[in-house]
Amino acid sequence: MMNSRSAGGGTMGGGVVTTKGGKNRDQYGRKFGKKQQEAMLEFTKTLWLQDATASLRNLLQIQAAQEAFMAFLKTEYGEAQLEFFLEAQKLESMDPTSQAAAALKVYQMFVSVGGKGIGQQERTSATQQLWDNVNSNTASSYMDPQMAMMKIREEAETTLKMLAFDAFPRFVKSKHCQNVLSALQQSGNGKQIEGMLNQVDNTAPQDADDWLNIFVSTAESFPACIVISDMTIPGAPMVFVNQEFCRTTGYAKEEATGRNCRFLQGPDTEPEAIQVIRNTLSKGQDCHVKLTNYRKNGEMFQNLLSMKPVFDADGIYRYVIGVQFEIKEDQNLKQRLVQLDKLLRLLPSKLNLRSKASARAKGAMAVKVTGEANQMVNNKEQILQQSKQMEVQ
Repeated sequence: MMNSRSAGGGTMGGGVVTTKGGKNRDQYGRKFGKKQQEAMLEFTKTLWLQDATASLRNLLQIQAAQEAFMAFLKTEYGEAQLEFFLEAQKLESMDPTSQAAAALKVYQMFVSVGGKGIGQQERTSATQQLWDNVNSNTASSYMDPQMAMMKIREEAETTLKMLAFDAFPRFVKSKHCQNVLSALQQSGNGKQIEGMLNQVDNTAPQDADDWLNIFVSTAESFPACIVISDMTIPGAPMVFVNQEFCRTTGYAKEEATGRNCRFLQGPDTEPEAIQVIRNTLSKGQDCHVKLTNYRKNGEMFQNLLSMKPVFDADGIYRYVIGVQFEIKEDQNLKQRLVQLDKLLRLLPSKLNLRSKASARAKGAMAVKVTGEANQMVNNKEQILQQSKQMEVQ
């Protein structure tokens, strides 16, 4: 059954795409062109993600494709996710007795393994203590093989979808993919695979703004609070928050978007955490802090905030993806932190896509992460005018 929700949580009907920006408008309120509207209509039905996931699943049944995709991911230090998925797939072909023993090993090696979160270059002592406490608990409880297999399947499906969303479209354009296509064509098996890959390539996002529209729809289903801030807009306002954010904080989407995430801070928010956030984000580095935030009703809660800067293909500081995790001290804390760690490591740091001309212009005039003065602001009007002319063309 097709999903009728559009990017940003709107609905679709009669050829109309609705996002937070309005009918037939993107997240910023800009009107879709015909080409973009058609692309968004396809996306709001989740066709691209479903096709990419199915295509990647089929492709990974071929040994040469596995090796090529693994080589590509190693260039980005992301091979661990594919290694886990392939191990999970091997389990499915085993007899029940062998599967039970192997499932426990795969679970211990990939699923239950602890983490440290992102942003390790600078973090508060409370943040480090949280991870130390979780990882110091080495006593492992008994895991039933059937339960282990169920969790492996769930984790493998999530991993495949994230690989299909971010890494796979970039792999399609890489030399690694071209090499495997050549090998398959020589063996007589390349035509079907090539058509499948071309379909993914043709429906993939064309620029950073398209990527944002696709990502926000995917993020609606994430179990963690997801917010996205646009760093090319003064004040770095949030342009998207997901439903889990609304449930956790009590704020509706329209109350949160357009504001900086600082509005969740209050009298008891730790100054050390605020300073770490400022320092790391000004440098374009990952941020990972434990701090006190406030819900709409004034109630305090402990929040593990992770912020991932995202740069476009030109190195422009475009977005910050914020993942907020409410800390609840219970027996499931370690498992939830492990899942959080895996999600954070799947988020991209750089897009293989350029931004639209207007965003490139604003990004070029933004504060530099190196701390040096940006002299381009002296030609602000000229740069903005040139960007408008480029988008018209």
